[in-house]
Amino acid sequence: MAAIDRYQEALVNAPGRGGGLHQHVMKVACLGVLAELDQNTIIQDLMRLDGVRRDEPIDAVKKALLTVDKDWKEPEARPLSRFAPKMENPLDKFIDGVSQDQMDLIESSPYRLTDSTDTDGHTVLKCLYKPEDILFLGDIFDKDVKTVAEWRKTNLKQFPHIIPNPMTGKEGLTDMGKISWRCEKTVAEYRYAICEMDTVPLNKQVAFWVKCIRIGIPVSAVIHSGSKSLHGWVNVDCGTDADKWEKDVRGFLFKEFGEMYGLDSACSNKARLSRLPGFYREGKQQQRLLYLNGDA
Repeated sequence: MAAIDRYQEALVNAPGRGGGLHQHVMKVACLGVLAELDQNTIIQDLMRLDGVRRDEPIDAVKKALLTVDKDWKEPEARPLSRFAPKMENPLDKFIDGVSQDQMDLIESSPYRLTDSTDTDGHTVLKCLYKPEDILFLGDIFDKDVKTVAEWRKTNLKQFPHIIPNPMTGKEGLTDMGKISWRCEKTVAEYRYAICEMDTVPLNKQVAFWVKCIRIGIPVSAVIHSGSKSLHGWVNVDCGTDADKWEKDVRGFLFKEFGEMYGLDSACSNKARLSRLPGFYREGKQQQRLLYLNGDA
């Protein structure tokens, strides 16, 4: 598993105070540094964890940088405590007057979606990929990669996850030096950036994606995770240009544009997992396709 994935997983699974939280903060800081995230991004992510002391994230990131022989840069402004007075919310301003109804997002889809959500996984593969594209589908611990033509012969409702970017079909090494078929080194094409904002209320996420589509951001798909977030697939069309990914995706989409609205910068890796529509999460809530544009 790539460092960025382990970082995100560690953030989600942080223990409470008295359960090893302070050691966990140090672990998250180290993973963030290994994933080459901006130090201020790591600090702000840590500040959101319940029970973390105000100066603890800064100290943890300083120590993490020392362990990998990197320089600490003094922040231009001290990170705000989560108890600080709230400033005007840029997201509220961005989505002002925009519908927060999921049906409006569905009805804006260029591909006409039907009520038969069980086939949503097949619809995504048919509209967004060529038969020869190689993809990963499965659980977070699965390893199989196959062509789209092969996947379309199977029952896709059994697979909770997909890596939207096509794979090479060859082995590669993870950041931890392990062999993998679905790591950053095995991504064949940097086609999609997967955007999440699960700290934002769901209705505001809907409005955010409606507004993004209206202003011309090339959104190929929006998928309800079956829980508290929407996954937006933005067609960034970076080919195999890693520098373009760093500039357009990490630099602009997630930082300059998305950071102010609540996009999770920990999602900015090329082999990011997304939810495959059609799967029933925990056997109850279905992951659903809310928007699809094969020409984005």
